[in-house]
Amino acid sequence: MRAMTVNVSACTALDGLTHRDTATMGVTYLNLSNSRQARILLHLPPNSNRGTWMTLARQIIPGSIYLVTRRCAGRRHMLAPSRDVNALFAYLLAAGCERHGIQLLGAVQMSNHYHAVVYDPLGTLPLFAHGFHGPLARGVNRLRGTDDSVWDGRPPHYLELCDSETVVDMLVYVACNPVAAGLVHTGSDWPGFRTSPRGCAQPGRAIGRPSGFLRAHGGTPASAVLRVCVPPTHRHLDAEEFATMLGQRVEARERELQERARAEGRHFVGRRRLAALDPSSAPIKAARSPNIIPRVAARSAERCRGVLTRVAAFASSYRRAFEAFRQGMTSEIFPGGTWKLAVTFGLGAHAPPGPAWASA
Repeated sequence: MRAMTVNVSACTALDGLTHRDTATMGVTYLNLSNSRQARILLHLPPNSNRGTWMTLARQIIPGSIYLVTRRCAGRRHMLAPSRDVNALFAYLLAAGCERHGIQLLGAVQMSNHYHAVVYDPLGTLPLFAHGFHGPLARGVNRLRGTDDSVWDGRPPHYLELCDSETVVDMLVYVACNPVAAGLVHTGSDWPGFRTSPRGCAQPGRAIGRPSGFLRAHGGTPASAVLRVCVPPTHRHLDAEEFATMLGQRVEARERELQERARAEGRHFVGRRRLAALDPSSAPIKAARSPNIIPRVAARSAERCRGVLTRVAAFASSYRRAFEAFRQGMTSEIFPGGTWKLAVTFGLGAHAPPGPAWASA
């Protein structure tokens, strides 16, 4: 395989991999989806047996900050707010964060998906996601009296946040999601689980294990403490200062969304109609194309292009190491950030680089 060299200034194809989204206040995404264009840019050959393009390996770097998203199968409203679903979601989220050392920065449980902004100091995000999504899906099925797939076929989406401004932008995006979707007038009106923008300035909340699904002796704690933390990008602020700043940003964004709805003649759904939502139903409005799967977000395209160098180097080194491993060279060392082969199967890997936000 060819050695990987990337001259960012010369990569005209890179312009097709960046996307500026006004819905999230101008954050620029680096779209490293499973598209043929991205694979050509990263010099990843097609699968020789099927002629398809191989899935990019996911690099997990301890200390990174992510926006985690998971969507329900068929866009059905399987997570529609109810007392039992809200309690199950909050408990499993709190227990998963405690167990795997994840710091929760903000989260919202929408009707057919969820968003969570998390800080992963130990590089355990895949373990957290596995331990959160599986029990939540089984619990929701039991509460709904169904046995269908709760999550869609795609894996959870981890969007790496590369600078302090983007972290705040995404926390505002998460807090305002119910308002942006036209469901409630303010985020605090949302009947589902949602962390408060001032949550980091409030004490942790103990959440008891829900009864009727999780066994008392099944390995889950009797209670878990849900804590909202100040992002590491803003440790120069105390909790009250950060909460005040974030609260003001959320209020300003909610006013923008309310004024836009008023100008367009749209009305919010409201809590009463949301209470009657059928969990088996799905939105009529068409979803965005699933081929747009951004991996990295930053305020500037230049910042995204800089992170591409790291991503491309990892993809190239991982491919070479994996091909050598397939040929029986079990002593091959994988690049830093290799997760499944290193953690699950114990293969050697170099030390991972530092998180992108730390060098911003």
